[in-house]
Amino acid sequence: MIRPWTSWHAYVAGVLHGDAWLTPLTIGLRVKDRGFADAFAIGVNEICRTALQAKTDERGYWLVRGGNKSGRFNGLKQFEPANNDDLSSWLRGLFDSEGNAQLWLNEKMGPHSYHRRIAMYSTELPTLELAGEFMEWLEIPHSFRSTKNSAGHFGTKEVWELRVTRREGFLRFADMVGATDPRKQDRIDAIARSYR
Repeated sequence: MIRPWTSWHAYVAGVLHGDAWLTPLTIGLRVKDRGFADAFAIGVNEICRTALQAKTDERGYWLVRGGNKSGRFNGLKQFEPANNDDLSSWLRGLFDSEGNAQLWLNEKMGPHSYHRRIAMYSTELPTLELAGEFMEWLEIPHSFRSTKNSAGHFGTKEVWELRVTRREGFLRFADMVGATDPRKQDRIDAIARSYR
């Protein structure tokens, strides 16, 4: 879902702090979700007047890639949000890259008890600290913590979690940030509605 107030500069900058890359030669994104790849391509095209498209690669992922020898994409990652729409779009780009949303009934705790999580993960603590600042400006309650790397985690770097907290936080995140992936957005909305 692409929200009508999306600031493309801010969205692309958020993605570049996550899954996308920008080098002296190329800009790109390789992901499983076509909607995410399409949103990134639209954003880059809107900003730089290019015609990038998401295409499947040899592994079945969606790939968006463009040449950067001229330096036309330089500076996209350094975009600084100037208003709430920018803050929301930047956070959405990072969440599309590095976030997940979970909701399930926790019957051990009672018939109406739910496990709720909206969080972003990164080995780059400054990125999550910046996202935390943006959440503060949007008045989205959150917390930081270092996580224990799972068995399937590659690498030895410490992974950090930026997690939305409290009912107010879930409601504001659903309303102000959201996700481009409809399945993720459905979960975010369900979390916000799960309170009695």
